[in-house]
Amino acid sequence: VEGISNTAFTKDYQNYVFKFSFDFINQKALNQAIKTLTSKNERIGEVVSYSYSEGEFSRKFSKSLLDKFSSQSSMITLLGLHEGTYTSVYKFEKPVLKSSSKATTISSSKKSTFTKHKINDFIIDPKQSNLIISLEQ
Repeated sequence: VEGISNTAFTKDYQNYVFKFSFDFINQKALNQAIKTLTSKNERIGEVVSYSYSEGEFSRKFSKSLLDKFSSQSSMITLLGLHEGTYTSVYKFEKPVLKSSSKATTISSSKKSTFTKHKINDFIIDPKQSNLIISLEQ
């Protein structure tokens, strides 16, 4: 995908740890990369979209993904997957001022964030997993 570099993808099926990382030049390239990745598996569908406007970087999970979590919550709980976590790390050129999520930690350099979401949060209140990060202008 144009505008994407330094891609890395690791899979650990034994521990259920999957890591996908890359650099991107803008949110359009980021959204295209996610779309390309998820199009490889039709069961996944649209997962997330990112935007950037007026100093705010935002992540919004798709309605189809949130509906899947909601409709499969019993199965997720039965399998014990509700105890799992989803971790996101974002690095920025400008300092981070704040995050909409209480689960987000801002680095001491203020140029990266670390957010650890519980899978159960997706089930209970999926919209709380959306994220807005405010950056210094």
